[in-house]
Amino acid sequence: MSQNEKIRALYVQPGKYPEVIKIPNTLESFQKYVGGDIGYVTLDREAVVIFNDEGKLIPLPPNRLYGPTDFFAGSFLVCGDGGEDLISLTDSQVKKYEKKYHSPLIFLELYPKLIALKCTPELYAKCMGEEHQHDAQENERDER
Repeated sequence: MSQNEKIRALYVQPGKYPEVIKIPNTLESFQKYVGGDIGYVTLDREAVVIFNDEGKLIPLPPNRLYGPTDFFAGSFLVCGDGGEDLISLTDSQVKKYEKKYHSPLIFLELYPKLIALKCTPELYAKCMGEEHQHDAQENERDER
């Protein structure tokens, strides 16, 4: 596949439903969508998740679960695994991974566990908005 060709991928952002997009098959394009240096993991030997390699360090907001105790931070892409190249997702892969990553998650830290709750984009925005508003009010009080 030529690097100038576009591939069909699933774009998964925190607090939103996944969307199918067509993107150039270039490192620069992948970096743009994940917001920095890329890392990747293989899913089921048929697809790859491309994510921001420093997402947890920056920190980007938790997005979706990766295994029972880990998560992807920030936006990520799901692409087909063509061996040495990334390829477009098939219709069945789009359906499979859209279902897997469909619901946005709100993460609660209950040491030592991370609890993830499914929600809608509207509920996510409301919860995250209230959380940020609460933090701002506390910072304001601390400054007084």
